[in-house]
Amino acid sequence: MLTTINISLPRDMYEDAKLALTAKRYSSVSELIRDALRKALYGDLTEMDLRKEFEDYVLESARETGKE
Repeated sequence: MLTTINISLPRDMYEDAKLALTAKRYSSVSELIRDALRKALYGDLTEMDLRKEFEDYVLESARETGKE
């Protein structure tokens, strides 16, 4: 379930966010903001946006079943 919110940004920040879309390969400003919030709220996420303990569990399970 998604919740829609409105935010206000200084124009320069919004323009910088739009420039970052291509450089960082985000599909939209919303995705960039979601990613920034994930990093701010859950700073311990891995590159795959998983908590380290869960990623380790998944990788270990894959090794055990030979699906790495």
